[in-house]
Amino acid sequence: MRTRRAMSLIEVVLAIVVLGLSVPALMFQLSAAIEAQTRSAIHLSLVQLADELMSEIFADRTDATRGYDYITEANYRPEDDLAGFDGYERHTTVVEVSGTDFATPQAESGIKRFRVEVRGPDGASLVVESFVTDSAAGA
Repeated sequence: MRTRRAMSLIEVVLAIVVLGLSVPALMFQLSAAIEAQTRSAIHLSLVQLADELMSEIFADRTDATRGYDYITEANYRPEDDLAGFDGYERHTTVVEVSGTDFATPQAESGIKRFRVEVRGPDGASLVVESFVTDSAAGA
């Protein structure tokens, strides 16, 4: 007959100590991974929301019924309650700027600088700027 070997009390205590020391380290790593994934998902949402509005502005610029003159702040109102994106808000500023200094406002220059700012949960934000031109202004 075979004899069955049981674990001694010392082996059981040692196994509990090893598990007790390793589990908190594993939990810390898991927590850090979850936090990084959450930040990544928030950043992706910020990028998607900014890209969506920028694409809309560029489409409005080339739309025959809207065009360059349509690109004003009044047509892109602040959005504080975005459907499907709880805790996100999006704001747009539009300024007609000088052709030699894009920071200086200048009416009738034919160049508009627009800025899309998206804010998300936990203070995360993304700001994207670009320009549209009035092709008729230089003609």
